[in-house]
Amino acid sequence: MRNMIRFCPNCNKEIKYKTEIIYKTAKLKNSDCKSCSKIGRKISEETRKKMSISHHGRKHTIESKKKMSIVKKGINLGKKLSEETKRKISNSNIGKHHLSKEQIKHLTKIRTSKPVSKETREKMSKSQTGKIRSDEYKLKMSLICKITQPKGENSIHFGKKHSKETKRKISEKNKGRKLSKETKEKISNGNKGKIRTDEYKLKMSMIKTGKTHTTGSILKMRLSRIKEIESKYGQVIPNYNTTACQYFNKIMEETNIFIQHAENLGEYHIKEIGYWLDGYDKENNIVYEWDEKRHFDNKGNLKPHDIQREKEIINHLKCKFIRIKDQDMKNNLI
Repeated sequence: MRNMIRFCPNCNKEIKYKTEIIYKTAKLKNSDCKSCSKIGRKISEETRKKMSISHHGRKHTIESKKKMSIVKKGINLGKKLSEETKRKISNSNIGKHHLSKEQIKHLTKIRTSKPVSKETREKMSKSQTGKIRSDEYKLKMSLICKITQPKGENSIHFGKKHSKETKRKISEKNKGRKLSKETKEKISNGNKGKIRTDEYKLKMSMIKTGKTHTTGSILKMRLSRIKEIESKYGQVIPNYNTTACQYFNKIMEETNIFIQHAENLGEYHIKEIGYWLDGYDKENNIVYEWDEKRHFDNKGNLKPHDIQREKEIINHLKCKFIRIKDQDMKNNLI
């Protein structure tokens, strides 16, 4: 049986045929090889879906992966690029957007749908631990990120908002996470000497405008601030009104009750909610609050902060709450 061989008219590649009929047909049509016949060919979305479904769940063997790796590397197998070549390739790619926004979205969906195991995370962490990046490397990475991850309107995340579920997940993940002293120092040093432009300040102001902290957040901030002061200066001693102490002493003399205040064992501190009480009769569970002029607005109404404070104290102690106006009592003491 004679050899049924012909050459591709496009790339001059040798083509072997098993049957004479196929050989004669190809020769008559002057057809290209398989590789050349696919050039310029566009695959429909329907065909792509079918191909995707047919390959779904298929896993390559280690041998198969090695073969694919060798094919991809091709003529560069075992070769190392010179620094000059790397620089040329890098410069030629600057400013190029290889992936469209749709492609980036598609890849993001694929990656987020595949959870990374703890074992894999540990391996990734170990491989990066102890690596010291040079200033040149950091500069390169910064430039790459500016090109591949643009900010503002060009960002793929522009206009997007996290759902409540996503916010909850992020919150749970960060709970109990504490920054080391070294990390805090790095952040502090990184921000020292930074001069914010008026434009930046205006943007930050606009972002925060209208935002209010929850009661829980305010409580956390208050308690953390108290801890910070205690660690730096020792015991916290809040400011107090001497007239209020005189009034509480007068009540004790007249009614034969005991009121703890700033000049009588010090103000009672509710550690759980971070409040000090102007006066507290523990036996009868009565809280006395001394209201100076600053506790009221221009119309004479109690400020929202003081109303909230009163509610929190009542909810915690289940007590009776008595408010005393500074100006009214001053006249009685004179």
